[in-house]
Amino acid sequence: MPSAILNAMITVLMRSLIGGVNWMHVKNTILSLADVNLTGAEKRQAALYELKAVLADFSTSMMNFAIEAAVISIKKDSSHG
Repeated sequence: MPSAILNAMITVLMRSLIGGVNWMHVKNTILSLADVNLTGAEKRQAALYELKAVLADFSTSMMNFAIEAAVISIKKDSSHG
């Protein structure tokens, strides 16, 4: 499946599940941690910590799902930038 189509599908799904503003916050959080000198696990923990303050109404599972979706989306964006 072409990256642009997959990315559009991820965006539509996440906007539907958590809302557009929340989705942008998740993506921006992941982008802000991309170049930080931490392991992948440490970046996930930092992202989860920040997102819990903003997405307090969502379960940890949903936040983890959003983090994974954002990572995939960002990787797809950067591979075709």
